[in-house]
Amino acid sequence: MNAREKRKQIKQQLVQPMLEEYAVEFLTNEGFTWYKRSLKFKRKMQECQQEVEFYVIYPRYKNDPSIARVEMQFSIDFPEISIIQNQIHCQIEKQLNRPIPPVHKTIKSQIGGVFPDRPYIVWRIYNEKDISSIGEKIKAIVIEHLIPTLNSYQFIKDISNAYMSDIYIPDTFNDKEKRYLMRIAVFLVLGQNETAKEIAKEYLDKHRGEKEQLIIALKSFNVID
Repeated sequence: MNAREKRKQIKQQLVQPMLEEYAVEFLTNEGFTWYKRSLKFKRKMQECQQEVEFYVIYPRYKNDPSIARVEMQFSIDFPEISIIQNQIHCQIEKQLNRPIPPVHKTIKSQIGGVFPDRPYIVWRIYNEKDISSIGEKIKAIVIEHLIPTLNSYQFIKDISNAYMSDIYIPDTFNDKEKRYLMRIAVFLVLGQNETAKEIAKEYLDKHRGEKEQLIIALKSFNVID
């Protein structure tokens, strides 16, 4: 058996059955659709689309005794927010003459993001005997943490309320600049321009070296006087 066939066997005979036993029931009961081949779960809500994805990563080094490791991430996308945020990014790119990566998901996080201390969580498979214990851990996180987190962010208002109440928003991938611009976009979408202006001023204070160009970019969105 070559390496490609071995990887396919691990995915199809170990990981897929594990998820079907320990995760599929709980996520499909919440309205998610299970995409078996890609190891993804998706559900479309009134204002957003949510996605849970599992990755199987194979050892690169000979001294790694595991046969694979499993990682998990989730994302929540609010199209209205992403559109405005990308428009802001484009304006800033023009003024600064440097690229700002586009936003594909409003919130994107490794599964550790459901915890306030944001641990990086990975499950290593050494043999078939590990599957049940890993599956139980995944099941516990899905039921106790992931589903409640996803259910907490179904509407744009949920994000704005979290910001205003200083509630932790799961996010392990977005950098600080993106988070500022997302907050501005959230309140612009909701028509709360005064709050967006306050966040924009705070954002400018963090980027004093580029303040003049950023003011020009943000003025087109009426968040800077």
